[in-house]
Amino acid sequence: MIAVSSLYAIQFVLDTYNDIKRDYPNLEVTIVFGQQQEILEYLACGKADLAVVSAETQTGLCLETAFVKFEPRTLRLDESGVLLQPIDHMMHKQALVWSKETPSPLVPEFIRRVGVRNF
Repeated sequence: MIAVSSLYAIQFVLDTYNDIKRDYPNLEVTIVFGQQQEILEYLACGKADLAVVSAETQTGLCLETAFVKFEPRTLRLDESGVLLQPIDHMMHKQALVWSKETPSPLVPEFIRRVGVRNF
């Protein structure tokens, strides 16, 4: 499961997942979104493998963090055809956060695909 705290990050996550899925067609992932504190709680209790949160987020010692920048893109809601268009087109910096203990195989692959920077 990937947990996301920003609507701006959802299309970025979907694009990365679709890229991974081309190489791993049996991969199934659930993406959830909510407020940042909820997302971190999901991660802390093992409900999520990876969290995408604000780059300013303070994380605990048991978590790994890497940073990524992306430009918000339009999100298409397939069933209705509705487009969710971002007003803000500036680059967004987000933190990818995951547990140091037994990360899901999805985590290193996701990180490799997006080319994150650690700092």
